[in-house]
Amino acid sequence: MPTIHVIDDNHDVRERLVRFWRIPDAVYAPMRRQRIFLSEADNEIRGCVIADLRMPGMSGFDAYGRDRRTTPWAPRHHHDGRQLR
Repeated sequence: MPTIHVIDDNHDVRERLVRFWRIPDAVYAPMRRQRIFLSEADNEIRGCVIADLRMPGMSGFDAYGRDRRTTPWAPRHHHDGRQLR
């Protein structure tokens, strides 16, 4: 079953993204920080990543290169959360 990792520091935006990307039978894994995803991600996780580009700490810009090396299998969609608020 696919897992959709929704990463955004804003709870309301995470909830909107889960509703927007609603896919039957998908499992959603909303997370608040890129570092949490990267620490938990491994090659056993299957699905895609939807992440905010502008987050405190490790932004989506910073994490993009790193998570491409850590999780090269994952399709990604990066957004600018300012457009969703």
